[in-house]
Amino acid sequence: MFNAPRAGAATIVQNFEAGEDTSNWGSTWTGGAIEPAFLDLAAGGANAGGGASDSQSFSRQFRNNTADLDVTAAYSITMDVQLDTFDGPAGGQFEIVDGAFGNGNAANLRVTTTATPGVFTWQARDNTTGWQDLGITLDLASPYRVVPTIDPESVTYSAAVHAIDSSGNVLGTGSLADLAFDQNVITNGQNGTLLFYIQASAGGTSALVDNINITSVPEPETALSILTAALVNALRRKRMPF
Repeated sequence: MFNAPRAGAATIVQNFEAGEDTSNWGSTWTGGAIEPAFLDLAAGGANAGGGASDSQSFSRQFRNNTADLDVTAAYSITMDVQLDTFDGPAGGQFEIVDGAFGNGNAANLRVTTTATPGVFTWQARDNTTGWQDLGITLDLASPYRVVPTIDPESVTYSAAVHAIDSSGNVLGTGSLADLAFDQNVITNGQNGTLLFYIQASAGGTSALVDNINITSVPEPETALSILTAALVNALRRKRMPF
């Protein structure tokens, strides 16, 4: 599981565990199923969310949540993802989208085939230049931590994909920064929907997701003030007599 969020940051979480309170999302888990976890119990609990080609998409909206998360300011999305099967474009190309103004316009990551059969790669989309490789491949039935960070003010996002082990330890990373998405995603208020999209109604692609964590990114001044306060408190404790 993840550590507690930073002070001053609004956060919403879904771990797919029985009895979990997700009312602060302001929406429901749509189109997906509850599946057995793909991580170790300590890292992923007992359950995960899942979807397959025949469902085409599963999603979670967070722009209307009640947890003070402001989607007009910067926020980061973290989630653990695993593809157990992948048919590629003809049978279920897999995408993760933040937005509902067309997947080609929003912050968007995908898994796609390569020129080598059986080798898949992670990509992120720039609205100006198209799809770009993140520099990390995907192994089926292996977990990955996917982290897009969205900046609505600059209409850009960064994307990182970490290969992890079943305990959540990072084994390798691919990333890109300053990726552009369409201004209409913001002006039409379409960001703030976490959509897992499988581009086929038939095929053999299946995906699992767990530990969804969406956190507002503090302004630099706020982050500095938090760090300064922590340093002052540490110095005060150091000066205290034993």
